[in-house]
Amino acid sequence: MVADTKNTRWLPRHNIHIAGFVRNGRENSLFCIFNYSDESAYLTWHSFRYNGFAPEKLYDHWRDEYFEPGNDAEFLVIEPYGFYLLEVIG
Repeated sequence: MVADTKNTRWLPRHNIHIAGFVRNGRENSLFCIFNYSDESAYLTWHSFRYNGFAPEKLYDHWRDEYFEPGNDAEFLVIEPYGFYLLEVIG
């Protein structure tokens, strides 16, 4: 899913310390989010809806944890130099 298949869609930069993209496979999508700061960074959940769909649930493959995206005024908190590998579930 992370391999380069020429389907990278970059997320909008609402925070200069965060880089993120989504890769779409045949049956699923994966968001890869990275914090390049030594401080916690905040990414609005709106970023996950920017690419034309609104995921109902996300599964983080690194932490083995599920997330339900909040509203546009809420944030995903990314620890210093942290990252998420979030697969769209549902």
